[in-house]
Amino acid sequence: MDLHKLGQRSFNRQMLRYGYLSEQVPECFSSASFGDHVLEVMKIIRGHVPCEPVTLSTYKTGPSRRIISIPNPYAYAATVKLMGDNWKMLRDQAVSENSLSRIIYCRRYHDGLAEALNNEQTRLHYKSKSTLVKNVKACMAASLGFRYRLKVDISSCYDSINPRTLFWALFGREQAERFILHGPSAKAQASFDFAKRLAKSVSFQSNDRQNGIMTGPYTSRIFSEIVLSCIDRDLRGALGKRYFFAFRRYVDDYRFSRRSKRYWRDTISGSTIQRQPWIFIHLNLFSRCGGATRRYTPMRACARC
Repeated sequence: MDLHKLGQRSFNRQMLRYGYLSEQVPECFSSASFGDHVLEVMKIIRGHVPCEPVTLSTYKTGPSRRIISIPNPYAYAATVKLMGDNWKMLRDQAVSENSLSRIIYCRRYHDGLAEALNNEQTRLHYKSKSTLVKNVKACMAASLGFRYRLKVDISSCYDSINPRTLFWALFGREQAERFILHGPSAKAQASFDFAKRLAKSVSFQSNDRQNGIMTGPYTSRIFSEIVLSCIDRDLRGALGKRYFFAFRRYVDDYRFSRRSKRYWRDTISGSTIQRQPWIFIHLNLFSRCGGATRRYTPMRACARC
């Protein structure tokens, strides 16, 4: 089948039409007309301006609430334009073979396949099937041959990620700080300039907030996927070869599989912090280490990383 890749114009249109409002926002609100006038909107963008977002409190679980942010349309469109202008570099940085929640997915289109944004509104519009069963099968396939599983959830993920985290993710903490103070090398100039503009643009959506990114617009989802994809690459690199584990990630939920319960703390906490301090400095982790006997009876032990 032919694959129609998501280009810059389609990316901008889908981001304005389906990515502006979170799926938790009531259905009576829509940004469809925002995407219908994508060409006119992109023509009026003349830079980035810090703007205060509108917040909406929605149900989460039990008594807890989730705060959804709706950014200023101009600030959001400016970030979308920046992402669209650097779409090739962006999608290369936001790809991880361990991720079950990639920023784009392939949908059937007549006699071929077409790429689209991987969010709830886009899937509803194109009537795409849920990937729940596919993701469960992928997790099962990755855990075959292993006996124990570690669940790691990044608590308050978006609130824990700040704009500087993007530099640490792309270049490593020491090199990123050196680039910020003395300027990047010629080889890293393009990536550094894009990361600097993207971090500034995302923070401007929340009125130049420096401690976390807003929950709601799909720009935050893409920003976090870039950071978490870099974490994935570090985890499956030298660390994965040393401790020999497999893992899959859905947004900020990790599922690690190992043959032994020994060295769980060193695997996820100690050794990772020693190797790449930027990974968990601003990401608060709560883990549940579990496994199964030959009869698959749950055998759980809680641990704080």
